[in-house]
Amino acid sequence: MTCSPTVDSSPVTLITGPDSFLVERAIRDVIRAAGGAPVVHRMGLRSASVGEVASMATPTLFGEPTVLIVTEAEAARADIDPAVMDEVAALIADPPAHLQLIICHPGGGSSAVLTLTRSHGAVEVKCPRLDRRTAPAFVTAEVLRHRRACAEDVPAALCAAIGEDAAALAGAVSLLCSAVPPPAALTTVDVRRYHAGREMHGYEVADQLWSGSPTGALLSLRWALSAQVSPLAVLGALTRSLREMISVAALGPAMPEREAATRTGLHPYRVKILREHCRRWREADLREAVLLMALADRRLKGAQPVGEESAGDPGLTDLQRTVALEQAVIAIARSRLSASR
Repeated sequence: MTCSPTVDSSPVTLITGPDSFLVERAIRDVIRAAGGAPVVHRMGLRSASVGEVASMATPTLFGEPTVLIVTEAEAARADIDPAVMDEVAALIADPPAHLQLIICHPGGGSSAVLTLTRSHGAVEVKCPRLDRRTAPAFVTAEVLRHRRACAEDVPAALCAAIGEDAAALAGAVSLLCSAVPPPAALTTVDVRRYHAGREMHGYEVADQLWSGSPTGALLSLRWALSAQVSPLAVLGALTRSLREMISVAALGPAMPEREAATRTGLHPYRVKILREHCRRWREADLREAVLLMALADRRLKGAQPVGEESAGDPGLTDLQRTVALEQAVIAIARSRLSASR
């Protein structure tokens, strides 16, 4: 299972992956599943001494359940005391009834403990770092974890506003679920209200522009700038969105959305939106947009257009960057409108 909100009942759980937030959450889920008020021990394999494992795994005087968290499972056999290795191997092969054993491995390679744990059929919880393809699905799972619902475009919008860090996204979802009274579903309006980040503002401008609404793009741009988003940040979002649209267009409209999402590394809903944009832009229009975006990039970063004299200091004020960005948006919209006539 991967980043699961629940952990199957099993005496041995293997948690793999480098995301510390997801790892600690999985550990808490296992402890919760153990029931009651278990005694929890944590032990690193490299520093463990002979008899320490057996001592931690011994039943308590009052028979409380015990959870033993074994970290550093990536350690080479040569770095683990042989007696400790034997004790851990015995627990993995035949854990006592009162014990819940958790083995933590950061992923990215194999080890004796990892191989042994998997060979005995332990339940595995994978905790990889999120990326732009998996982050929206994580947001959806987080909303369900809070027993709430959300609009289809909320995960992509929240990732645009927050980024792809699991801890930050989980906190953002928690805030939304607390701020929006149930049973109302979460919407992008809620995301904008509580998590209006730079990326999201930029993507709003981009979506308006690529959807064929220059007026909407300019209004969104003014809104972004009034929210202290820099013109360079908006330019970056426009450029990334254009690259995404070109990559989706290159796959053709017949390819299933999920396959296109896998090929491009985008969320299926994002592919759906980009395909709607692509229907409004011919290949020649996209080529022209690329050239205009490159020119805008040069202007906003202070470079002089070819054939123009340098004005000395190439640094631009925010007002000059704002004007250059507005001119770029108008030029791209105008080029498409001219081509469609």
